[in-house]
Amino acid sequence: MTGIRNAIVAGGLTLSFVLASGPSGYGEGSLLAGTDLDELCGGQDTHSDRDLLCNTYVHGFLDGFNTGASLATLRLGYCPPKNLTVAIGRLAIAKYLRDHPTELGLDAGTLAARAVLSAFPCPDASN
Repeated sequence: MTGIRNAIVAGGLTLSFVLASGPSGYGEGSLLAGTDLDELCGGQDTHSDRDLLCNTYVHGFLDGFNTGASLATLRLGYCPPKNLTVAIGRLAIAKYLRDHPTELGLDAGTLAARAVLSAFPCPDASN
């Protein structure tokens, strides 16, 4: 299990560097383009760094998509600022985890969702 965790962490770190300084010029605040995703996931080599990066991206996407589908039924307000970056989101999540240590046994998607919902609520329309 430790080997898998280390591989995922290494892949996530590598993906961060690729996204921050990749050949196509995308980085903080930019979206991953379809051509970039194809470059990561379009190959046939299942034991390459790109394969690991693709799996890391897809895992994160599916985790977020499933969490979003679960939250949609709750109709909770999420109003992030226009300048929201990965760094700001990461700080919000880290703060939530520090402030709520008794929740650390919950799944990561739930905790991340709670963190950003708490950090970026929508203004109360009744005021």
